[in-house]
Amino acid sequence: MGHCIAHVGVLKALHRAGISIHSLAGTSGGALVAGLFCAERNVADLEEAVRRIGWKRLAGLTLFASRGLATSEPIARFVSRMIAPRTRFSEMALPLAVTATDLLTGETVIFRDDACPVPEAVRISCTIPLVYAPVERGGRLLVDGGVSDPLPVDAARSLGPDVVVAVSLKHRPRELRNLLEVGVQMLDVTTASLVAMAREHADFALEVDVGATDKWDLKQAERLIALGEAACERALPGLLALLRYRGSFEYRRLWSPLMRRLGSRAK
Repeated sequence: MGHCIAHVGVLKALHRAGISIHSLAGTSGGALVAGLFCAERNVADLEEAVRRIGWKRLAGLTLFASRGLATSEPIARFVSRMIAPRTRFSEMALPLAVTATDLLTGETVIFRDDACPVPEAVRISCTIPLVYAPVERGGRLLVDGGVSDPLPVDAARSLGPDVVVAVSLKHRPRELRNLLEVGVQMLDVTTASLVAMAREHADFALEVDVGATDKWDLKQAERLIALGEAACERALPGLLALLRYRGSFEYRRLWSPLMRRLGSRAK
């Protein structure tokens, strides 16, 4: 979850470049960042919030539990405090989508309306298997959205933006110190192909290389934010060129209507 703090750096760089964000979709730690940002659209407040995050705020010990080491309920309480008085998706300053995984069917579940409060949706999306006990909701057993949809491009496109920018994270652990880290790394390896496919469906993709930064160390916020900023700044020339083209007369009069017709036929 700690690596996802790098997304804050990406948002900072986009804001500094004057790029308007239409909406956000997130999964796992990315859902936490997206939820906090969409409530206020304030990058400075978001950066301050993630610098204060600690595991005491995000996990509670689960005694005698067979499904996980901890409960993810503290995540919902943390998000509730940070975005209060807003709790509904319809109350967010920006459209937001959050993904989760039905552990029994493997289906991706997308939260984007008021059927589920934002804090609860973010909590569910952050419920890493083995670490947190799965959450039962609506007859489903739900866990981290990254299990089935680690890069939620389709969820982002469902919110209606002109351009979908996919931000993925690259991590190279130096060592795996325990069974839990082995399990989480196995999940990362098995979902890598899903990330690659999702990147192909985005309009623009950028990758933040977080190196060997400890996945569980929430005290490295400053470094991770800087890595996100640097990666986004390197990608800005290409992104700005795409945005200029998408806003051009040629694209809006010719290619945009054509792509919409092709998309409707594909459905």
